[in-house]
Amino acid sequence: MATISSLGIGSGLDSESIVTKLVALEKQPLKALEAKATFEQNKISAFGQIQSQFSSLADVATRIASVSAWSARTATSSNTAAATISSTSTAPATSFTLDVDALATSQSSSSAAFATGSTLGQGVLTFRLGKWSGGTGNAGTDNAAVNAADLALPAAQAALSVAQADLVVKNAALATADAELAAATLVSDPANLALDAANADLVAASNTNNAALATLGLADAALTSATSVFNAADADFNAKDLAWSIADAAATAANANSVTKSSDAATALNAFTVSRDKDVDAATRLADFVNTDPDGPKAAAYSNAYTAWVSAIAANDHASPTLQAAEDSAFSNLKIARGALALSYPAVKTAADNLTITLAGSDPEQTSLLKGASVSANADASIATNAASAAVAAAAAALSAKSVANLSLVSATNARDSASGDRLTAAADAAAAAAAKAAAEAAQSLAASVAAAANGVTAAKTAAQSLAATNVATANQEVLNATTAVSNATNGTVAARPTFTAAPGSADVSVTILATDKLSAIAAKINAANAGVVATVFKDGANERLQLVSKDTGADAGFRIQVSDTGDSVDTDNAGLSRLAYDPQTSSFGMASSGIPARYGQDAKARINGLAVTSKTNTLADNFPGVTINLLSTTTQGYGTPAEVRTSVSMGVREDVTGAVRNVQDFVTAYNTL
Repeated sequence: MATISSLGIGSGLDSESIVTKLVALEKQPLKALEAKATFEQNKISAFGQIQSQFSSLADVATRIASVSAWSARTATSSNTAAATISSTSTAPATSFTLDVDALATSQSSSSAAFATGSTLGQGVLTFRLGKWSGGTGNAGTDNAAVNAADLALPAAQAALSVAQADLVVKNAALATADAELAAATLVSDPANLALDAANADLVAASNTNNAALATLGLADAALTSATSVFNAADADFNAKDLAWSIADAAATAANANSVTKSSDAATALNAFTVSRDKDVDAATRLADFVNTDPDGPKAAAYSNAYTAWVSAIAANDHASPTLQAAEDSAFSNLKIARGALALSYPAVKTAADNLTITLAGSDPEQTSLLKGASVSANADASIATNAASAAVAAAAAALSAKSVANLSLVSATNARDSASGDRLTAAADAAAAAAAKAAAEAAQSLAASVAAAANGVTAAKTAAQSLAATNVATANQEVLNATTAVSNATNGTVAARPTFTAAPGSADVSVTILATDKLSAIAAKINAANAGVVATVFKDGANERLQLVSKDTGADAGFRIQVSDTGDSVDTDNAGLSRLAYDPQTSSFGMASSGIPARYGQDAKARINGLAVTSKTNTLADNFPGVTINLLSTTTQGYGTPAEVRTSVSMGVREDVTGAVRNVQDFVTAYNTL
């Protein structure tokens, strides 16, 4: 399309520019619409993104709001070889220990080995599910115990018959021994009576002899005592006589000494008196000199001291220290006064000495000595007088004692003579008693010999009778023991057998076996009967066995097999179809005596934190909400024994926050994106 390049030729207008601007002006609304459309498209795109982001945020918020997002759990076991654990969101967070004491097992039993392809007879096998209890809890041990008890009863009954027969023989022997003992007693009893009488006579004679000997002994003792008393009295008299002689001589000597001492005392007293009188005269002369002579007063002190000294000598008894001290003091004062007079008035002193010594002849010192001698002589005289008196009294006492001793000697002599006569009489009586005793001993010896012979026979018969009685008692005990053994064996057959208790709701399941059925056919029929038991045929070379295992585990999943053996009509022996029975409660036959240990069904046993739990299976599902424990192997060695060793498994259930953290992180990311 052609364009106009210019308009308004000749007008001078830029028509092209004007047109361009007009066109641009006309296009302006279109551009606005295009811009608005673009803006709206951008808004729509942004809203789409926001909607997508809100959707993502809502999804994360929904996950966060879910309870399961916050209650996830994870469970752990420290020994997954022994037990595993799983949990749901309802399980509480916890931890505990687990001891696996026993795993749940099914019951199993096996028949004896039969030749491959054998038939076992015909009849009906009746199965019943239930629990075996009692016994030891171990099927093999219980079956062996039942078998042993069944064998023990006939043996005990045979032993009882032997013991009863032996008792009859022993009773007959005892009757013979009783008769022989009675005959021997008829001889020994009179002999023993005679011996008793002889013993009594001997006792009486011995008593008489003993009494006579005792009397003789007393007489001997009395004579010895009387002789001893006589000897003592004689010795005492001689001693008293000697003592009197000595005392009399002492009294004579003491009297003579007393006279001598009294004379000496008088002489000493006279000498003292003469000397004292001279001293008194000298004192009088001095006093007169003092009072009459012009120079006399100069000697007054000396005169007084002289007079005091003379008086002190007269007063001194030569026994009292005080008086002796007074005399010594007066003498000292005298010497002082005389010395003073000699210094002051020698002439007066000479005159005084002339008066006392020359004219009076006084010597107070000699007087003092004479006074002491007189006192001493007088004391000696007094002592001698007292001694003489005592000696005279002692002599008199000795004479009196001598007289008493003489009387005792006379009495002791008479007593000795009397005791000697009594001793002669006692000796004669003792000799007679000894003779009587000897005769009694001879009689007793003879009686003892007779009795000993009779008693020897009786003792032998008694020993024989005692032995026979012992044999009877032993035989009775053996019968009692055998009876007890029979009772124990009877009770043992009952006690050894376990007890079967049918499971609630279970019923008998009968399987008919034909005479032509082999083990494989029998196993197929048992499995087809759905009796709760799985039958298999185990082959070990040329032989095969029927093995039965309960379908379920647990103590209540056991089974009993009873047989109606129409082949030989005996249901409890080890022949015919009875060989497939398992009923140890009845007897040890069939699979209970096959030689292959049976096993009872058993509950699982465990301890959670030491608390015992049981389960029919090896799954524990009800102990904690949402927790399931699978038991795989035991952890306890020697369970239930003193040597038990526990190796506990540690288990735990904890919160699993991994999902919750991831949800929160996703929410934050979605929110920040929005």
